[in-house]
Amino acid sequence: MVEFNFKAPVLQEDGSITIEPNFPKEGPINEIMALARNSELPKLLKEAGELTPEEDKQIQYHRLLSKQPVYVGKKGKEVFDAIFLDELAVKEIPRVHDWMCELRQLLLHRDTGKDTDRSGFEMFLTNGKEPRTRFYQLGFNVNPQATMISAARVCKTTINDPSVVAEATRLAALISTELLEAYVPADILALLQQQAITDVPLTMGHEKNKYTTGLQLNISSADANTLKLELGVGGDLHIDKDDSPRNYTVLLSLTNIPEGHWPGRTLYVDLRLYTVMAPMTVFIFKGCRSHMSLGPRPMNGSTRKAYQPAAEVPKLDPAGFIYSRITAIVYPKDFVLLNSATHVRSTTPRDFFGKEGIATSNPEVLPVALAAFGTLENQWSFQAQSFACNRTRHSRQDPNIVVPSAQAIAGMFQYRKDGKVLTPDIAEIQKVIDANTKSPATDAHKKALNAFTRKCRGTLSMKGYNRGLRQGEAQWVEKLGSTFEHMDPMKPEQRAKSIVTKGSRPYLHEVFGPKPYQCEHCDLRFPENNPARAHHLDYHPEFEWASLEPTLDPCYTPPYDSEDEAETTESGDIVEDNVESAGDVEEEELEKEKDEEEKVEEEEEQVVEPPVSKKRQASTSPVGMKKFKFVLKDFRWGSGYKKPEKP
Repeated sequence: MVEFNFKAPVLQEDGSITIEPNFPKEGPINEIMALARNSELPKLLKEAGELTPEEDKQIQYHRLLSKQPVYVGKKGKEVFDAIFLDELAVKEIPRVHDWMCELRQLLLHRDTGKDTDRSGFEMFLTNGKEPRTRFYQLGFNVNPQATMISAARVCKTTINDPSVVAEATRLAALISTELLEAYVPADILALLQQQAITDVPLTMGHEKNKYTTGLQLNISSADANTLKLELGVGGDLHIDKDDSPRNYTVLLSLTNIPEGHWPGRTLYVDLRLYTVMAPMTVFIFKGCRSHMSLGPRPMNGSTRKAYQPAAEVPKLDPAGFIYSRITAIVYPKDFVLLNSATHVRSTTPRDFFGKEGIATSNPEVLPVALAAFGTLENQWSFQAQSFACNRTRHSRQDPNIVVPSAQAIAGMFQYRKDGKVLTPDIAEIQKVIDANTKSPATDAHKKALNAFTRKCRGTLSMKGYNRGLRQGEAQWVEKLGSTFEHMDPMKPEQRAKSIVTKGSRPYLHEVFGPKPYQCEHCDLRFPENNPARAHHLDYHPEFEWASLEPTLDPCYTPPYDSEDEAETTESGDIVEDNVESAGDVEEEELEKEKDEEEKVEEEEEQVVEPPVSKKRQASTSPVGMKKFKFVLKDFRWGSGYKKPEKP
């Protein structure tokens, strides 16, 4: 048996399985080996058709059965982690089955316009244009700097009519909420519900949803050999490292494939589990673990056993619906769950100004935000509850601030629906006020939530792939362990460097230097925003923090290509010589200005300058700065520098 990051699943008497970690929490950790273990995949999983129990044992993978709970952790400290539901399990909850059929038809309905091979819903999301990649994020997202939470970006068609997208988010939220409350243990649900009352997250789709913040639609052809071509990172081996370790992702398979096709598998790589994701099946799991999906493909006369659904799946008329693999992934973004009330967007994009060009400080109350909220009740409940949350927290900092009653707050956020004036739920607003008022109960909840978070994080074998990136690189092998059999688990090897890509941390360091972020209030520079923020809070707490933009480190020489350094013009002049001649002209002009100001300088008091280090002196001297003259002047984000034109 080859050892991986987790031990083999153990079947319990109640039908569940438990999986224990197989990686150290203290002492030397071989990061490269941990990464390799979570990147190696047996080629047998690519096969179209059922694998035999012997083959599952051979590749050390366990196929999840329907309604078989998965618990992960050390003995006695296991945490519910995942569960798979087949067609029969979905049908046992009639409302969920009906909602999934409705959502499936909405997403697969054939476009009646110029591109009848695509779904009308996808053409609506792309404004009728050919998409570069076919994954679409709906609901709520956070910006890359983690400073602002907002509804997902939309196109003009959604701005003009958000109800189409709102219906999809509403159905996805209802389905995921119903399934989570049916299969996640009650004690975990109670903790997550209380966290939602306390922090008032922006949850997508419906006011009943307390667990998920976003929806990603993955759309690809019905016989794609690799999902990576159409879905990008989402179709390859990856970790959703920004997902909450406490909450759960719900993967809804809404696929419509021709007869004689294998539906494809979803691999839970971290735990070495897999499911067969046929139409109308569901997989509940934690997105912060490494996972990957394999798309449907024709059986092509395979001798393997074909997939047999556990219950009848409604058939769709090919004249009105397309054949396609479509999955709706409802996910919990951790930052959104914890910081919505304090980090919600407060500036209005110009596209939302409307015909009258009106800007507001809260664009999430505008009609276009309905695409993310799903319902007016969810939209205005958030507005009322987030106000109650912030007002109560303010009162804890300043006793002079008065918190209005829940009824008064509800009256401030009344809204119209179908001509009737409605009011947010007063009882829910009161719960938010109570949850943010300091008391033994709120302190106990905070302590329990932190303990549960640590417990969940403790079951993760890794936080990301190379350099903490989301995407990994699948290594398909025939012999298990062949990619890491030469490694010593006790040798603390660090992760290998990843390929430098534009916009990544290595790219920024290559362009701007090892310390691209400079403090706004002193000369210190930092390799990342996080240590810069920590320094700011320690030494400049009187100023408000804002994420820094990368700038060129004056002590750093960018690695120019040899062709750039020695490029010549048609006349044979070297570009670098032109730079120097331009600098000579500027020096002459400076000398004239100095001559004119000599008399004034003689009369002024001489100021003693503080000593400057030799390293700083060299980097700021005219000679040292000459090579940066055009870099600093003509630099644009991500474009390096512009070569000076021939005079």
